[in-house]
Amino acid sequence: MTDLLTGQIFTARWRSGRARVLAGLWIGACLAVGLVMALNGVLPLAPLVAGVAGTAWLWPALTGATALVAGSDGLSLDGAAPIHWRIIVRVRVEAPVQGPALLTLELAGPAPSAHPFVLRASRRKEERIVIVALSALDDPPEDIGAAIELFWGRPVAIVRGIVA
Repeated sequence: MTDLLTGQIFTARWRSGRARVLAGLWIGACLAVGLVMALNGVLPLAPLVAGVAGTAWLWPALTGATALVAGSDGLSLDGAAPIHWRIIVRVRVEAPVQGPALLTLELAGPAPSAHPFVLRASRRKEERIVIVALSALDDPPEDIGAAIELFWGRPVAIVRGIVA
């Protein structure tokens, strides 16, 4: 059931080995620098802040969970800044018989920027077009289209049965 206050959350599981290695190296480097600073009598505040910030930046990849959230403020992918409903011009959901299900968002303005580990289930075709692989999510494409339609307030083009 969709809650109009919190939104609808769609989740999936991803392999996050590369992000875990990067996070381990980053945290290890921050600890090493902090230890050297502490041994030299300097408060290791900068490495502590850098370690926390790096971990927060990689958190979606570290947990292995990704989410598409349709809420009152817009559509958020992997916890990145939401794409506000007012800049979304057209939404298309493709649910083929074979091949990946896709959500295509055509935007009036540029999509919010994101780092490489955030939008694992999406890619940009152009500056104003974002494509999300719905096949990776646990929910059927039709449910995702219905939730977007509910919050966006406009009809979503849902194409079923095509062969990709």
